[in-house]
Amino acid sequence: EIYNFCGKLSIKELIYLFTISRLLITNDSGPLHIAHIIDLPTVSFFGPETPRLYGPIGPRHKVFYDDTFCSPCINIYNSKKSDCRDNICLKNINPQTVIHTIEINKFL
Repeated sequence: EIYNFCGKLSIKELIYLFTISRLLITNDSGPLHIAHIIDLPTVSFFGPETPRLYGPIGPRHKVFYDDTFCSPCINIYNSKKSDCRDNICLKNINPQTVIHTIEINKFL
């Protein structure tokens, strides 16, 4: 089953939830890095940020990133603010490819 707990859990509750979970699907975020620390398998999406700097490393962590001409568009030099309103860097990630990756890695 899939659950959405966005904005509903404390960090302590989140960590407990991760200990009983099989997979975290998320964007580049704090929960991604917590899951990586406890070795919960992750599927993560990077667009405005680069996984080269912030992505989890290891076979149990799959990163999706479309290296478009404008990505990464947020960084320390622009105060992590972007004028982008289209997010083509995320729209270009194929959902079928993500599903296939989850299946072949037997995350679920």
